[in-house]
Amino acid sequence: MLKSKIEIFLAKRALIILVILSIIDLVFIVDRWLGLAGIFCGAGFSILRFSSMASLFKKIFSVGSGKKAAHKSVLNYLLTQLIAVVLLFISINISSGMFAGMAAGILSLPAVVFINSITEGLGITHNNFE
Repeated sequence: MLKSKIEIFLAKRALIILVILSIIDLVFIVDRWLGLAGIFCGAGFSILRFSSMASLFKKIFSVGSGKKAAHKSVLNYLLTQLIAVVLLFISINISSGMFAGMAAGILSLPAVVFINSITEGLGITHNNFE
């Protein structure tokens, strides 16, 4: 699963964020175990969404790819957004703690990418991902 340097980097940072979110959940959220389940379900969904989009982008940018790959990537993006909304709707019906955990888990990987982009742009880190 972890084939490239950036995938290993994102996995390590996402794991750190999940540990921090889990500790915060266990200390502050009333529905501890439901919140923790939401965090890990959301993070798992986020990782699956990231990997599927990465493989589709690889197909789009390969030589000779046509409109079919682009249409498939748009459809995949819309489908994953729909699944995210359904997961959030189900979790809010179960418990507000699970909803908070699910939302935090879904946003964990985009948060890692965002933080890395900011630190690279400011020159704080030099990971040299291309």
